[in-house]
Amino acid sequence: MGPMIALLRRLLGRPRHAAIGPPHHLGAAWRSHPLTPDSLASLPVGIDRQVGGVGEIAMGGPNYWTMLLADGAMLHGVCGPVTDVPSAPGGGPLRIALTQARDGLRLQVYDIDAQVIHTLEPGPGRPSPEALADVASRTPAKAAPLLREACRHAADSVTLAPVLGLRLPAHEAKAPPPLLARALADGRRLEARLLLPDDLRATEEADRLLHAPPYALYLDGASTGLHVADLDGVVEGQDGVLLLPGRRLNADGRTTDGLWLAWREGRWSALLGHAHAPLQGGGFLTPYFLSEPAVDAGGQASFSLRTFGWGPDGELPSEPAPPQVELKVSWRRVPLLLRPREDRITLEVPGGGGPT
Repeated sequence: MGPMIALLRRLLGRPRHAAIGPPHHLGAAWRSHPLTPDSLASLPVGIDRQVGGVGEIAMGGPNYWTMLLADGAMLHGVCGPVTDVPSAPGGGPLRIALTQARDGLRLQVYDIDAQVIHTLEPGPGRPSPEALADVASRTPAKAAPLLREACRHAADSVTLAPVLGLRLPAHEAKAPPPLLARALADGRRLEARLLLPDDLRATEEADRLLHAPPYALYLDGASTGLHVADLDGVVEGQDGVLLLPGRRLNADGRTTDGLWLAWREGRWSALLGHAHAPLQGGGFLTPYFLSEPAVDAGGQASFSLRTFGWGPDGELPSEPAPPQVELKVSWRRVPLLLRPREDRITLEVPGGGGPT
């Protein structure tokens, strides 16, 4: 009888939960760039290329970057060219690059056949990373024995494993699940469907996408046009009201805004993931991030306001909320002006499928 009762509840609940399709009332400022696995896989594979931006040590210090190699391995902190060292007795081909650390240079040695990246540091009685890189650039054939001997004393050796076209440290090489699902209390079903292509080498920032994968959000099998990172933070209120963390994504799948998504009576709405004190002249606006969501029977949603900061001794305590905060929401052209009580704000989630 249990499955039959659940089915009856689901069917009888349909009229009350109508209009669950794309949220046409959400303006462009709240919607992600249209994304598909094919649209993310826009770059050629099988070549070396830099991914991500260029970092620097301190202000104006040495620059470094990440190289995605043709076979999917990644070298981080690179500050010079990648050099190929041919096979030699005792081992296969190597690929090496100098990398930048705060206390000096390192040499990363990628053993292709063994699928291991060795990190060589300066040390007494051993050739310096710069000297090894110089030998490899001038006489690659003579460098292989020197490099293999140096790798026996490597400061670190990381074994790689394949995942979605990449070769990453084995403990990180875990593909995200293609489907996340959650059965709601009233019989509806939330799904998050993975948008990653099969080969991340063709994406703009492969490593970042693997560790923060984009998911498309579906409700009862219908696309909402919205995006999430997971379904872990879903809050269910009475009368089917939903709150869950969402994301607005650009064409590369990168998060441009953190959101809270709200569903009530067939209508999706969105709230920016942080509020701030009303703007009064110039200066820095402290973001107060919305956390610890709750929703009551009347569609009233509440959130705690938290700041995040770090000092020499670690994370700093959250700052008290100001007397008033502004919060951008999708159903108003101007932000809501809210008065926190005990560092919490409360607002009504709009319902119905009509225009804002």
